[in-house]
Amino acid sequence: MNFNKTTEYSLRILIYISKHSPRTISATELYTNLNLPYKFVSKILTQLSKLGFISTQKGRDGGAILAAPSEKLKIIDIIKSLESKDVFEKCILGFSKCNSKNPCSLHNFWAAQRDELYKEFSILTLSDLNTNKLSRF
Repeated sequence: MNFNKTTEYSLRILIYISKHSPRTISATELYTNLNLPYKFVSKILTQLSKLGFISTQKGRDGGAILAAPSEKLKIIDIIKSLESKDVFEKCILGFSKCNSKNPCSLHNFWAAQRDELYKEFSILTLSDLNTNKLSRF
């Protein structure tokens, strides 16, 4: 499964903000520390604010903070708000007509993995990612 760049960067940004909460995080800090394009960071922050995942503050000490506690922000909600509705239904090999009646070579394997991944993302929160020993942030 591949997420679009907006989802990928949004998750990276939200994990970073969550990890450094309750401090306000500037777009410059995100751009610098996550090595993301500055204009894309600004665009994503606007989108995440409109979706209700972050609050933004203007001014010298401005920046972004989480709009809710990280334990309440489920990864599945973030993904579903940023991806197309069929992100968990797409063929992993990219075939448009892949389904249970006309499966690709990986269909049955991917269907089981995809369902398990969906369940895990439904349980996983930003807080969980902050305590993950594999976290890069």
